[in-house]
Amino acid sequence: MNKYLRLVGLAAHTLITIGLLLVIVRSGLLVIIARPPNPEGWKVPLDGMLSLILFPAFLHALVSLIGAVPLYLRKESRNEVEKKILLLLLFFLTVGNVKTLSLHTFLTHGFVVPNSLVSTSMVFSSVFTTYLLLITGLFQQGVNTNKFQQFIMIGLSVSLIVSLAVPLSVNTKGFMAGPSITYTPLVWALRLINILSCFNFAAIYVKERTQHNLMRCGGFILLILGQMCIDGRPNPFFVILGLVFYIAGILLVSPLGKNYRL
Repeated sequence: MNKYLRLVGLAAHTLITIGLLLVIVRSGLLVIIARPPNPEGWKVPLDGMLSLILFPAFLHALVSLIGAVPLYLRKESRNEVEKKILLLLLFFLTVGNVKTLSLHTFLTHGFVVPNSLVSTSMVFSSVFTTYLLLITGLFQQGVNTNKFQQFIMIGLSVSLIVSLAVPLSVNTKGFMAGPSITYTPLVWALRLINILSCFNFAAIYVKERTQHNLMRCGGFILLILGQMCIDGRPNPFFVILGLVFYIAGILLVSPLGKNYRL
């Protein structure tokens, strides 16, 4: 990957992460200090937003950036295609935290981001990252890496079409309280693809049982399971479990350790 392209990607990823972290911190401070009354009809009280949505989003965005930095700075790689997919994956996983903007808009009334834009970005991120995890396993199974750009263009096109076509009730109190994909066919389609990706990575390890494959495939499986838990309905147990799995997955798939051989 071109040096300047990597630096541009790192700058964009860093700026987006810093912007989201500032929004999350400001929203958290407003919930703690201002203590606005709980709006009628919200499934999760404002006090619960701090632990169920804001803190997980803060940690998720920060860990995603930390995991991506070594990939941006690393000049060479034994698996260039996997490196490119990981960079795209971590970037758009960070973008998925735009869901916190709807709560920030409600709390401030000054920094207004249309819920339609939040929902479109959120759906696009979910679809595209699910697709990236699927093709990562396919490339490891022997799919021609020369078709990488075609695969990415297909993924971008499908994700954009789905994000624009999926019906979401963005002006409801439920969406404002905890933005998530509520269109059942899409939710189950993404879950099934994620489960398929987990089986695919398990099959890759069974095919070649090495310590490197165990760490790499195990890392991707943990990352997928963690993201599924985080994206589910706000629940303390699944949020904590999801963060633990996600952080462990990032540590295993990103070149943060000295023994990493990507």
